[in-house]
Amino acid sequence: MHGVIKTVLLASLLWFVSMPMPAVVHALTAADDTPQVTLAGAACHYHVRAGDLAEALGLSRQVDKHRTLKELGIGTRDLETALKSVAIGETEPRRAMHRGAGRGLGGGAGRGYGAAGQNGTQGHQERQVVRDAYCYLLWPVLLGGMLWWLLRGGRFEDGRLLPVTKRYAPLAGRATLLLVVLFFGFASGKSPNPMEALVKYFKALAGFYEGAWKYFGVLMFFTLLSIVGNKLICGWGCPLGALQELLYDLPLVRRRNRLRLPFRWTMLLRTLLFGGFLVFTFGLFGRKWVLYHGINPFNLFGFEFDLLSIGAVVVAVLLLAPAVYRPFCQLVCPFGWYAWFFEKASLTGIRIDHDRCIGCGACDRACPVEAAGDRLSGKSWPAECYSCARCLRVCPVDAIDYGPRWRQKSEPSGE
Repeated sequence: MHGVIKTVLLASLLWFVSMPMPAVVHALTAADDTPQVTLAGAACHYHVRAGDLAEALGLSRQVDKHRTLKELGIGTRDLETALKSVAIGETEPRRAMHRGAGRGLGGGAGRGYGAAGQNGTQGHQERQVVRDAYCYLLWPVLLGGMLWWLLRGGRFEDGRLLPVTKRYAPLAGRATLLLVVLFFGFASGKSPNPMEALVKYFKALAGFYEGAWKYFGVLMFFTLLSIVGNKLICGWGCPLGALQELLYDLPLVRRRNRLRLPFRWTMLLRTLLFGGFLVFTFGLFGRKWVLYHGINPFNLFGFEFDLLSIGAVVVAVLLLAPAVYRPFCQLVCPFGWYAWFFEKASLTGIRIDHDRCIGCGACDRACPVEAAGDRLSGKSWPAECYSCARCLRVCPVDAIDYGPRWRQKSEPSGE
């Protein structure tokens, strides 16, 4: 029975990895019958977000995206103008309050709809700016608190060292993760997030947006949050990562039936995906398009499922997360891939006292990835660690802790 469950999970993983391919093929080969295509269909064909395209056309982001462009009074030339606007990141409705605003909608009605769309869009943008500001202000506060918890708060009580089994109370961690999902996820929408920061920076370099330095600044913000604490933003600040972490903690799948993915293969897959992203984003094979747009589960937090592949990825992540630790983070996320290269530079992280360690393997068994095992064996480039604190609760001789990397404990005698 155990083997059957493992086989089913492996088949599910293969499906998860391959499911975006039909959407990619469709995006590259779909016919361009503009007047008859729906707004969602046009967005899929040109691989842009339907909400952004709606704004560029002078419509509300909440417009019914399954109406045809003809019904919305949008012609081929209007679409071309809007696509240029989206391509350089200028989606203000004034660029799309064009000569055909009332076309197909009936004169004054069309103009009225356009004005309503403009007001709605401006209101949406203003609210998004406020939400973004709150996120950027609160992330350092949240992660500063989590860093204190990992360094001291979860280890001591009233100045006394807690017994190992009472350290880093799981309930406190889960409450924090739930807060992250609710505030940085559903309350704030699908952006900002670490993955978006990396993707948008390279989109800016490829000409999708103007002012690449702004996007570089956002990327550096998340990079610093990864360096202060080993992948701290991934482990405790990312809403999608937090959601997957909570699902993994649910007792839906027995521990022995869970899959631990080999790091070398997950890293290889993400490297190939990121390479493909660069090739298509910079248009090395023709039209530019963004690979990650079609497989972005952060859309869940904004309830935006314009592409079938996005909905499929969200469902796959939710179904796999109880059995596979952070499946999207390990298999797809480009920021997680990028942040691994900075783990060596992180200021704080897991430390092992190899003189005290008795080699019982408790930390390796508790770790949902290969991070603890690689650190025990002294690998030069160990598997990624999400600072989840599981290993900190199980060591019977207190040989492992979370602390400053510049004050490393004893080194392993191996490689």
